[in-house]
Amino acid sequence: MNKAFASVEQLDINPSTIFIPDNEIGKRVVKDLKNWNPRIMKTIEEVTDRLFNEKWENFLPDIPSNFVDIVITSPVYNVSLGNNKFRDKNKGYDSCDDNMPYEDYLEWMDKLFSECYRVLKPGGRIAINIGDGSNGSIITHVDFSVMMRDKHKFIPITTIVWNKKQIGGSTSWGSYQSPSNPSFPTPFEFIIVMAKETRQHVGDASKISVSGKDFQRNSRALWEFPPETRMMELYGHPAAFPEELPRRLIDQLTYEGDVVLDPFSGIGTTCSVAKQMKRHYIGIEISEKYHNTALQRIGKIPTITEKIINGKKVDIPDWLT
Repeated sequence: MNKAFASVEQLDINPSTIFIPDNEIGKRVVKDLKNWNPRIMKTIEEVTDRLFNEKWENFLPDIPSNFVDIVITSPVYNVSLGNNKFRDKNKGYDSCDDNMPYEDYLEWMDKLFSECYRVLKPGGRIAINIGDGSNGSIITHVDFSVMMRDKHKFIPITTIVWNKKQIGGSTSWGSYQSPSNPSFPTPFEFIIVMAKETRQHVGDASKISVSGKDFQRNSRALWEFPPETRMMELYGHPAAFPEELPRRLIDQLTYEGDVVLDPFSGIGTTCSVAKQMKRHYIGIEISEKYHNTALQRIGKIPTITEKIINGKKVDIPDWLT
């Protein structure tokens, strides 16, 4: 019989004393216990209808599993925004490196998709807005789709093409007027829509908000509306999507009262629209500047049980809403 044991007190761990045998298994247990860093999971009430100035990597693991109805987000596109030859460096992101090695970028997104799958409830959806890099030669939306489907077992629903109708005066022709090496500017982006475990999202039919006309329009996987053009001027953000994008997704894919998560919440566009549409929201944003802007923006929107009367927010009983 082994005579030497290590107690929990010797490891600076404090439940009642446990004993670990002095053998190879025991040594591995001691090593694991020394590195043990238990996370305290937050309650649903602690995270809903709030914005958090955090890295999603640090915060998402603390969110309970299986309670989010939809994730709507647009990760940084990794296209060196603000740092390429066409853009002013002051027009890049406030506190994010948009120029990772591509494999590192995919590894980062791999961790995001894993956490998103965990927090979604069965039947919950995820909608990722992404554009391809280098005029379509870096097929980011394909890499995302394959990873989400094959590794994380998301069930594909559709891939929406968002035609921004904005090519402007682009001169990114590649080999101009020559078949040598032409370039193909992309005035469109993608919205990857997938589900967890089942495509069926069960809810209260009385909480459906989408109209028949909008349902038919949204069902066509070619969406045409312009991008935001004043977000840098108004909020200092170089790449915020317009409110129309999350509005269509929320209307088409969720019920009133559902929980909407955006782990790249930026200046609060997704969360603002969710609040307007009587959904609960969770926003996570690394930039303090964008986070503070989002707080101000969302603070002007009445909650589900508030109305604006004479320019002021007024609480009203639930039964009157």
